[in-house]
Amino acid sequence: MLSTPFCSHIIHYEPPRGFLVPKFSTYDGTNDPFDHIMHYRQLMTLDIGNDALLCKVFPASLQGQSLSWFHRLPPNSVGNFRDLSEAFVGQYLCSARHKQNISTLYNIKMQDNQSLREFVKRFGQAVLQVEACSMDTVLQIFKRSICPGTPFFESLAKKPPTTMDDLQEGPSRPERPPLTPLSVSYEKLLPMIQGLSDFRWPRPQGTDPSTMDHNKRCVFHKDHGHTTETCRCLHFLVKKLIKAGQLKQYLRSDAGGRDVPQNRNSGAPRASAAPKAVISYINGGPSDEEYDSRRKRQRLLRAASTRERINSIRLGLTGGGPRPIDGTIIFPPVDPTRTLQPHRDTLILSLEIGDFDVRRILIDPGSSADLVQASVVSHMGHSLTGLENPGRILSGFNGSSTTSLGDIVLPVQSGPVTLNVQFSVVQDLSPFNIILGRTWLHYMKAIPSTYHQMVSFLTNDGQIDLYGSQLAARQCY
Repeated sequence: MLSTPFCSHIIHYEPPRGFLVPKFSTYDGTNDPFDHIMHYRQLMTLDIGNDALLCKVFPASLQGQSLSWFHRLPPNSVGNFRDLSEAFVGQYLCSARHKQNISTLYNIKMQDNQSLREFVKRFGQAVLQVEACSMDTVLQIFKRSICPGTPFFESLAKKPPTTMDDLQEGPSRPERPPLTPLSVSYEKLLPMIQGLSDFRWPRPQGTDPSTMDHNKRCVFHKDHGHTTETCRCLHFLVKKLIKAGQLKQYLRSDAGGRDVPQNRNSGAPRASAAPKAVISYINGGPSDEEYDSRRKRQRLLRAASTRERINSIRLGLTGGGPRPIDGTIIFPPVDPTRTLQPHRDTLILSLEIGDFDVRRILIDPGSSADLVQASVVSHMGHSLTGLENPGRILSGFNGSSTTSLGDIVLPVQSGPVTLNVQFSVVQDLSPFNIILGRTWLHYMKAIPSTYHQMVSFLTNDGQIDLYGSQLAARQCY
């Protein structure tokens, strides 16, 4: 006979005549326990005040390991439904859905060449996972996530939406502006505008390589999937530069005279004419042993290409958004609904790094270096050959050492702040994907607290709190 944890008054309770057990969706221990309690109470609404009946019927809503757990509870340990529900939730808390802080919405950015409809859908799904927050704040974050210079971005400034329903209507507006008529191709124009102060290389596309059209390549994104001439991000950038009074010498003269400068002063300095072509390859080169075979030359070419790509990303803060500032950081009292106490858990975050949502990021104030696992770098589409500073010895506190495969610079999005971080690439960081140490913490002027399970820093907009995941921390061991 199976044992029961109920006290005697529940054991001897008889359900009312005519009572039928509802058809529950039985719980097996893999889903959110809070959702199951809510589901159970909804189906038992008519008997919600009958505590003994709630207890006695509850095992009928369990199956598998959760039902075995129920029968293993100590005898006489459950005297009311509150005791039973608290024991149940405590047992399966690790299966609970982790409610995200609103700061996680800052990590959701509109990817280059992603349709507005796809982005609004992705943003809306993320909002559903966030704790209760004001719609004004959500809409402000949404507007900052849209690529500046796009028609939709400009329409948001002219007519700000007030609800998520208004945003859903946005993607139906025209997304693609008419092309600005130029006297040169966009591909030839690109080398001429790289030195301008307003020029910015775009973020990586973050598109699945298997879905890309590898017959098309964009020089601006340095990636496949579309051509330079059809790149919307480059079109928006050029249009923005022309509005700012630049590049007008490249406007096509047959555009009906609308875009051609009207005041032609023969005495004024003439703008430099567009070059006929860009020379990107010269045959020949050094003839020493380092270049004496095709394989060696290709290896050196890959190394130079990787270095050029990495050097295009500068260390430090990017963009014109909020910046970390000095000040007093205040940790709030521990919220028992968010953080299990007592605990000895490490601090594990999930952050957007190079347009990838990376999980299992260990915050380690004891590490002087920021480390990334080689498999993560490969998954992001970066080559491990030709990294800078290979062969560096990294020593641990216990005297053990590992050899770095090299350094790579990746943009790390923390709330509203993006910081280009130089990582040392190592072969194995298991069970972590990334370790962020004192270098990142000091750049961010951030204070971590394993006790509070959060990292906090200040901007002019206020204190930003990044919350860790105890579930992820416990899955690492």
